[in-house]
Order: sequence, then structure tokens, then C-alpha cells
Amino acid sequence: MRTEPEDARPDLAAPERPAPMPHPPATLSEALLRTLWRLPLGVRVTGLLLAVICSALLLVWQALPEVTRAELLRPFVRTTPVPQTQASVQERNATSSQSNNESSLPQLMLPRVVLHIKYGHSPAFATLIKPILIDKGYHVPDIRFVEANRGPKYTQVRYFHIADKWAAQGLVDLLHESGARDARSDFIAVDRELPRGVFEIWFHQRR
Repeated sequence: MRTEPEDARPDLAAPERPAPMPHPPATLSEALLRTLWRLPLGVRVTGLLLAVICSALLLVWQALPEVTRAELLRPFVRTTPVPQTQASVQERNATSSQSNNESSLPQLMLPRVVLHIKYGHSPAFATLIKPILIDKGYHVPDIRFVEANRGPKYTQVRYFHIADKWAAQGLVDLLHESGARDARSDFIAVDRELPRGVFEIWFHQRR
């Protein structure tokens, strides 16, 4: 009977073990967590508290209005002053002086708009505008008729104080919406002192 050599027989008592699978490489977060976990307990607790405090501060910062954040950052922002020419300084001083003078003038309780129509021109448009101005909060006295050669050749909103510029522009916008496309505002300097809030509309329509 033929026998196989000892080294050729399979070892049934000790089966072969599979080779260990290689561990996937750790991500950055996993490596960071392992590193932190090896730190002492006191350091880990301190780091956790700091993370919670920073998160809370970030939420509070995001909840603040943009104006408040800008005011808080202003001491830390370095600004470069803009050089000013002599003309700009004089213009600023003149504007400031005029604003101070106008602030001492009385202001009407209700702004007043005086409507002017040239003889020979139809008052229909002015009659249409008058109740609209009253609804807007203006005091509108009776319509005034003037000579045909007076006033510009366009619908004009006159204002007599620089501070009333934007209010006059609001009247121009109202006239544009109502159909007077040629309306524009002009500043008129007068010798007498008028209170703020006085406007004149000079119509230039023949319809």
C-alpha cells in the first residue's frame, strides 16, 4: 500500500486563517477625534466648553442687525480720510450755514401748494390735481390766474428752501403720474422770508 509523505498531508487540525483586511485610511475628522480623545480629561472638557461658547456667540452675532454689527466693528476698522479741496469745504460750509438758517424758520403745520394758471389755458388739469393734493395732506387755496406771458413754458413746481427739495420732487412725481410729463421742480430765491413747506405749481397746459 502506497503512503504519502508526512509533509504532503493536509493539516486538518490547524486550518488556514484568512489574511487580515487592511483598515481604510482614517478621515481628517476621525483622526482629529482620536487625537482629542487621547488628551487629558480636563483639556477635553475645556475644549468642549469653548466650542459651545463660540457657537453661541456666532448665533448672537448673526441675530444682530447689520447696523449694530457695523457700529461694533467701527473701532477696529481703519479708514483713510478723503482729501478735501477748498471748493468742497466752502460748499459744505455754505450748505451747513443755510441749513442752520432754515432750521430757525417756522414751518407750516400743513404744507401749502398754490396753483397758478395762465389766462387762456384750461383749468381742467389744475381742478383735477387739487383734490389729489388735499388728500395727500396739502393745504391748497383757490387757483390763481396770471398773465399769459408769465411763468415758464413747462409745468413748474417752485420751492423756496433747499430743505424742501425732495418734497418738491414728490410733487413732480405726482404730476408725472397724473399726466403732466413736462413737470419739473426749480428752486426760487426770494427776498422775503417764507416759511418752509410753501410750494407753487405753475401749469402750462392749454387743454
